[in-house]
Amino acid sequence: MKTIVTFLLILTTTFSFAQFPKPNPTSERVKAMAEGLTKSYNQELGLNGVQYPLFKGIVEKYIIQAEEVKEKLEGREELDMLVELQARETL
Repeated sequence: MKTIVTFLLILTTTFSFAQFPKPNPTSERVKAMAEGLTKSYNQELGLNGVQYPLFKGIVEKYIIQAEEVKEKLEGREELDMLVELQARETL
């Protein structure tokens, strides 16, 4: 009986102190770019009401990653990474 109570106590405290990450704040420019890209993709894909915001979030994520690559890398490394990001995005 003690082990069950101890297990429940540990389980309860673990969940009560869990930290959920906050979403990264995105700039209005990135949101506008993502909205435009999502609209153009939606013409071909025909996303429904639930899929549209999820897809928009994914597009925002890839825009942010592409900007980070452009800031950190240069030359051939930058080009290779951007091509890889584009390939992952289109999958």
